[in-house]
Amino acid sequence: MIKLGDALSSDRLYRPFFNGDSWALWRSIMRAAFGEPLEDSELVAFRKVTGRDPPGHRVSRLAIVAGRGAGKDSAASLLAVHTAVTFDPRGKLRPGEVASVMLLAIDRQQAAIAFSYIKGLLESVPALAAMIVNAGSDFIALSNNVVIETHANSFRSTRGRSILCAIFDEIAFWRDEASANPDTEMLAAVAPGLARVAGSMLILISSAHKRSGLLYDIYQEAFGRDDPETLVVYATTLDLNPSADRERIEKDIARDPELFNAEYNSIWRSDLSDFLDKELVAASVSPGIASRPPTIHRYFAGVDVSGGRGDSFVAAISHAEGSSIILDALYERRPPFNPSEVVAEVAALLKQYGLTECTGDNFGAEWVVEAFAKEGVTYTRADRDRSKYYLDTLPLFTAGRVHLLDNRRLIHQYTNLERRSTRLGRDSITHPPGMHDDLANAASIALVNAAAEAAPQLFRRSDLLVINAPCPMPERIAAIAASASVDASGMAFCLWGYNAHNYPDIPPLLLLDFEVNQPPNFITLRDQLATLATDMRAYNAGCFTISPLVHHCAAAGLSSAAMDDALTHRDQLALGVAAELGKGSLKLTPRAFEKAQSRPLPVNFAEPSAASDAFLLGVACILLPTDALSRAA
Repeated sequence: MIKLGDALSSDRLYRPFFNGDSWALWRSIMRAAFGEPLEDSELVAFRKVTGRDPPGHRVSRLAIVAGRGAGKDSAASLLAVHTAVTFDPRGKLRPGEVASVMLLAIDRQQAAIAFSYIKGLLESVPALAAMIVNAGSDFIALSNNVVIETHANSFRSTRGRSILCAIFDEIAFWRDEASANPDTEMLAAVAPGLARVAGSMLILISSAHKRSGLLYDIYQEAFGRDDPETLVVYATTLDLNPSADRERIEKDIARDPELFNAEYNSIWRSDLSDFLDKELVAASVSPGIASRPPTIHRYFAGVDVSGGRGDSFVAAISHAEGSSIILDALYERRPPFNPSEVVAEVAALLKQYGLTECTGDNFGAEWVVEAFAKEGVTYTRADRDRSKYYLDTLPLFTAGRVHLLDNRRLIHQYTNLERRSTRLGRDSITHPPGMHDDLANAASIALVNAAAEAAPQLFRRSDLLVINAPCPMPERIAAIAASASVDASGMAFCLWGYNAHNYPDIPPLLLLDFEVNQPPNFITLRDQLATLATDMRAYNAGCFTISPLVHHCAAAGLSSAAMDDALTHRDQLALGVAAELGKGSLKLTPRAFEKAQSRPLPVNFAEPSAASDAFLLGVACILLPTDALSRAA
């Protein structure tokens, strides 16, 4: 059997294609992986990209993390070809058995590119071309009972094969809506086939991507370690291809450092990560339950609308039961379809659960609203984007409050969600390129809306708005006030505007602003009140608070009243406050409304907290009659 080093030096074999200084490090890496010794002159460059000495024999796992334009496709084709043509089947295969050299790519297009490289190399070398006995669009059969084949990553392509070599091409980018872990599941699928052939090899080759997945795990486990079975290469584009356009690389990195440092310099992306832990999602699934029948609960519906091309049309229904948020129904219609017909089907499903309203995004604008209206359903546009809905589901998952249906596509969409951090420090949650999150989006809307009503409240959040919008900030108002409370997590306060003079078009009470878990800074709070009082032509009415905070108010020059007694019987107090909210006595201003879109309103009265106590104190002290407060105390 000819050694790889000799083949790379032979003009009759690989030398015409892998000659020159630009391929020098690649030649060292591939020879070392096959257990061939390196010259002293090669060791410095080899150790730079591996952090170790060359292995003493052929490894069973080779992982290569290399930058864009480094020559990965050419190297993968050479590894596939050399492994195939040098295989001696005698004593290793049963009569009629075939050994497979498989290159599995991210998609069919990439698989076709890889196949063209392999076929081109074989056909360009007469000695190798003579070994070809049959060829198709994605396979080449050789005379030594080896078949080289390329596929998009698919578990079906590995079934029942004896595998001499499996190459996972661009594995860091593998995504599959039918699988939560396509890379590790593929490894599990090929492992039995690799075990059937002595001296088999698993090769993973890719650019760097996010800090998770099989390639990243192997890099963490074995890079820089003298593992006799695993060789990990971690190299930049210029390490492996010194002839690459350095100026172009530097310009790309300057334009988008996170993206192109990964692409060219193999720096794992810090701005990109899995949003939900896969075990967390799996733990939330109710095994074997595809739907739950309607009962007496109050239900909430989330909709992800589609025009019938590309994306699915999805509806999800959920309810709160104690602290649990339960997904009851999930409807998906895949394209192509007639949107009007699907709206009718969704409306019929909603009505089974007693629903005549649903929440969705702004897709289709008025068309969607009108289409649902014809079916007797009110379609409300969501008050936040899907990224914020995903962020709001995170604490529900981590607290173990979510109970999903056993729907594989939903589970995989949740586990494939990625968190992207922008330069402005804002997190964006979305699906990977080329994939979908229709089911996850609709389910998140339904789950979050149900969670918002999980506390025992006697009012709807829509009662705090004016025709689904915040109340405009008035130019004048009778009084400005604050309410504040504190617990172990920090301080919370609400800022209020009181319309004692019944100015037209202004409700009795406005929530102007709120903060939760802030450090106690009453000087800032005093200044905020003074500014609001000036802007709204009102006087500063001080702060309703609890006794531990009174001296803080005094030190800041802010008048205050301790209302500890009012919170002694907070359940009765909450009933009175909820009754006022249900009457529409309180509305949100634009600033409070904007904050409520990215964080919970402090209206959860089920459990004592600084946030809910601050809210209760403000509404109660301003709106409830004195005798009502006395009865609560």
